[in-house]
Amino acid sequence: MEKGEELYRRYQNGEESGFDGLIELYRENLIFFLLRYLPSIEDAEDAAEDAFVSLLLHPYREGKGCSLKTYLFTLGRNHALNFLKKQKKQDSYHDTSLLPLAEDLALEDRLCRDEKHRSLLQALDTLPAEYREALYLLYFEELSLEETARVMKKNKKQIENLSYRGKKALREKLGKEFFYENL
Repeated sequence: MEKGEELYRRYQNGEESGFDGLIELYRENLIFFLLRYLPSIEDAEDAAEDAFVSLLLHPYREGKGCSLKTYLFTLGRNHALNFLKKQKKQDSYHDTSLLPLAEDLALEDRLCRDEKHRSLLQALDTLPAEYREALYLLYFEELSLEETARVMKKNKKQIENLSYRGKKALREKLGKEFFYENL
């Protein structure tokens, strides 16, 4: 059983610290993932918080074909996309870039300890959004093809294609030697 699912089960059994542990386990990675969609770290933090609240309101059920992490990242992605839709309707948000802002790099620095990892992330940020999202979920969050498909609302074959094309584009940007050492 995954650690997150164990913490969630403890929470369901009445142990409040289980949900606190769940937040501690997934919060930073979820925020970092949501920064790929949202314009600021504050918005990503809000969307992550909304995802955790949604988890409380719409409990995770094992056996539904996905892990708790997949379910939580799907909730977070949905909140981020809803935020962007609201902003678009209000015409107050025009930058559709999925790149994090300069003030958000502190979080990235904590998650990306070494230079190769940072170079890989920078190259990843230059890819089309769907390639970037698929590769990030597969390799950084270590989700399976099925879980990535569920988060992105695509089928497994589409994720395989996006992954293949994304890795090919990364190979061209970084060079074959760097790529094969790290992926």
